[in-house]
Order: sequence, then structure tokens, then C-alpha cells
Amino acid sequence: MTGDVNLWVNEAAQQLFVAARERRPIASLKERPSGSDGNALGLAYKVQQALIARHLAEGDRVVGYKVAITSRRKLAELSLASPIAGKLLASASVPSGGAVPAGALIRPRIEPEVAFVMDKPLRGPHCTIVDVARAVAYVAPAFEILDARYPPGAFNAFAAVADNVSASRHVLGPQQFALSGLDLARIGCVLHRNGDIVATGAGGQVLGHPMQSVVELVNDLATRDEALEAGAIVLAGGLIEAMPVQAGDHLRASFHTLGDVSVSFG
Repeated sequence: MTGDVNLWVNEAAQQLFVAARERRPIASLKERPSGSDGNALGLAYKVQQALIARHLAEGDRVVGYKVAITSRRKLAELSLASPIAGKLLASASVPSGGAVPAGALIRPRIEPEVAFVMDKPLRGPHCTIVDVARAVAYVAPAFEILDARYPPGAFNAFAAVADNVSASRHVLGPQQFALSGLDLARIGCVLHRNGDIVATGAGGQVLGHPMQSVVELVNDLATRDEALEAGAIVLAGGLIEAMPVQAGDHLRASFHTLGDVSVSFG
């Protein structure tokens, strides 16, 4: 990167870092600096990397990845060749049954997902579902809590990637399941809010099969010389569209054969 582009990347990362800390949105990143190359998402991942570096400098650590835009229809609408990804931080982990202060977030939303925890490292660019199956230690029900650091508006993939794809908190259910015998494409999920059923979904809504999400993540990471390490968590994408939440809400997702995961907002 040129000096001007590098300066812009670090300024954008700092703005996003402060926005999350101070719980105030910033204007969405739409324009790339002069002198940047044509790889828009590549530049956005540079901002994300600089943003994560600020968290690491404060003693945090990366524990995995989240995958987003995992509907084939949505990918086509956005002219994206593959899903986008953000990083999960250790400080963002919330135990199942725990609580998140709603006031600590700007505009929180939640979606139930299948979480994969890796037993072995995986590196692309030629990763397949067979490779993923061999490398997974276990799967678990999960919630991802999203919180974009921008005002509401039309989805912008460049801005989303720079903002670590709205990653905020993640919740893994207490039960762990081996892949053997699970049909994750057909697994069903029922989302409850304050005791009422508010949505349903199925694993097949995630690229046809949640493991395909891990495949595409690993192959995309290879383009940035990254890989999945043993012990990494992967949130494969929402089985149900992200739902806004507010203080006083209690959410529970019931997964067929995987059990429940829950979280409250104070």
C-alpha cells in the first residue's frame, strides 16, 4: 500500500475502534482513497486487520471466525463470489444463559448459528467438505450478536468487512456433538423471544450445508495467507435472519439434535 492508502486504512480502523468503544455510529465507509488498487474487499480486509490489531494490542486474542452472507440468493444480489468473514475475539464470548448489557451496544441484532470447533488446522486454497469433516472436533448450537458501527442503511460489503462484519458477541451452547450421524443440512432451529416463537430456520439455508460455509472460509483465508488453527471456532452463518433485540429480551434457540442456547439482554 502507498503511504496515503496506509494512512487511510489506519484512520478508518481507529474510527471504527472508537465507535464501538463509545457506542456511537460513524458514517459508512463508501469511498476508497486515491491510489488504492481495484481490489475493494482486499482493502476492506486491511482495515479489518488494523482494527483487530488494536484489540490485540489491548491484550485480547482471536479465537475464531464468523462467516456472513451465506445465502446463495444474497450473494448473487450483492455480486459477491463468496461469503465475507470477520474475526471472533476472546473478550466477546458470552456463556449460554448469560447476559449482555444492551446499553453496551449500538444497534444489537441476534441470529442462531451452527458453531464448528476445529480439532486440526485447515489451510486452503483447495479445502473440501471432506477436509472439514476430518478437521472438526465438534459442533454446538450458537448465537451471534451483531452490532454494526454504522447508521441503518443499505448493505455495503466493503464497509461491513472493514467493520469486522458487525461482530460483537458470540454464545456457544453447553452441549458438544461429533459430526458423525448429524445431518446439518436438515437440522431445524426454532427461535424464541421472551417465551414466544418468533422464527424458524434450517441448516440448509447456510449455503445448502453449514460445512460448505467452513470450506469457503478456509479457501478465502488462503487468499490472505491465513488459515484455521486447531481450537478455532467458526460461526457458519445465520439459520434465521438477524433479529433486532433490546433491553429486557430473553432469546433461546432450540436446535433439533443439538439442544438449546440462550442469552438475555439487560
